[in-house]
Amino acid sequence: MSGFLRSGVATTAPGRVVLVELSGASYDLLVPLTESGVMPHVARLLRTASLAELRPQRGASPVSAWTTVRTGRSPSEHGVLDDCYLDHRRGRIVDHEVDRLETPTLDRLVRGAAGDEAVACLVDYPARQPPWAKPADFDALARRVIAARETLHRVADLAREVDRKTPWRLLRVRLETLAAVQYFLGNLLGVGEGGGNGKWTTKTREILQGLDGCLGRLIELADRRGAALLVVSPQGCVPFRERIAMGELLLRRDLLRVSEGPAALGYHLARLAWRTWRRLPGVSTASRPAGVVLPVDWRRTRAVALHGQSAALVYLNTPERFGARVLASEASREMAALEVTAALADARHPVTEEPLFVDVFALAERFGVDPLARNLPDVIGVPAAGFHTRHRLDRKRRLVRGDRGLTSTPGGPGLMMARSPGVVLGQCRTVDATEVLPVVWNLLDVEAGRSGKRKAESGRR
Repeated sequence: MSGFLRSGVATTAPGRVVLVELSGASYDLLVPLTESGVMPHVARLLRTASLAELRPQRGASPVSAWTTVRTGRSPSEHGVLDDCYLDHRRGRIVDHEVDRLETPTLDRLVRGAAGDEAVACLVDYPARQPPWAKPADFDALARRVIAARETLHRVADLAREVDRKTPWRLLRVRLETLAAVQYFLGNLLGVGEGGGNGKWTTKTREILQGLDGCLGRLIELADRRGAALLVVSPQGCVPFRERIAMGELLLRRDLLRVSEGPAALGYHLARLAWRTWRRLPGVSTASRPAGVVLPVDWRRTRAVALHGQSAALVYLNTPERFGARVLASEASREMAALEVTAALADARHPVTEEPLFVDVFALAERFGVDPLARNLPDVIGVPAAGFHTRHRLDRKRRLVRGDRGLTSTPGGPGLMMARSPGVVLGQCRTVDATEVLPVVWNLLDVEAGRSGKRKAESGRR
């Protein structure tokens, strides 16, 4: 926090913080939009706040990046690498629930220090059902604009109601609209290459004007309560390029074998049963059987990727993980790990011949942890900027494939804007996302947690 406070100025922490989690925000995007007059409230923030750029979190999914912000710990510490994980004890792929982490989160720390009512959380989309997709035509876009602006207006109304009814200390507002616009309509924002000023761009920018209006009302609420305002985004967005087919990559190196005959039939029947079951009312989709993800021949497969879009997450087929005896010896496991690492490091784009992964490593060697004990993959590959990973098998045996529905993907630096008395205005420095939590603690100054940094570090131990 020392980099944000004015030197020699005695100030009192405001004790209240409005934390706006603005997914997908970056200075490269916001500055052009403010200069064109699309987002005047954001322009005011840029003039009156302390600014910091958050270092890119390479290969981190959005859930992983936000977990880093809320825990003050790196992915190697909090253990959230993707939106879901393989629970080998249950044989299921399970969605991450940040509140269930052993690592203390920001919300949990504030509630522990100031009571349950001290934290209020709002989001601009239904849980697990983000209502977004690429619009088929201009009329569909117009309907999306109306729906998005109504949702943002409702979030601002709810924030005002929460302010009136609860003694909040931390008001956390999660806004996914900006990220969703970039994912599906990034080429229509009129920013950077491919931008324009046609009716599609004008209509798309109306969503951002609604977002700016929501931010303006949150700024007004913070000012009225004398609260600090923090706008945070752990990741910006970069242009989407292609998806890397992990199944095909492992197949080509003879690390993955596909089931045949009766085993293949059993897989398809099990998958059909699961897809039917999950449509029933009241059935939770927060987890799914690992056996319905891919038609794997576990007797001959040595490595498999069962989930992940932001990075290659590869599991070795060990007896402890999947019950197979393919890699029963330590020597066979080490050899398989080396072969997986080499397969990812050697992977090249079939047209440009550029490396598809910029960093490949075995988790145990890089971070000194036991992947099995922490439900983590054995080998991780960080793709080049703009690439996604895809664990499904490709019917046409392609190593990479496009996606017409996507225009951008998470990646690149994020941002933090802190608006409170006593902070340094303008650009201060580049910081890690782990430094956001101590900033919030210093601004909250809650009793028994006055030293926010000490409180955050207690969770790390």
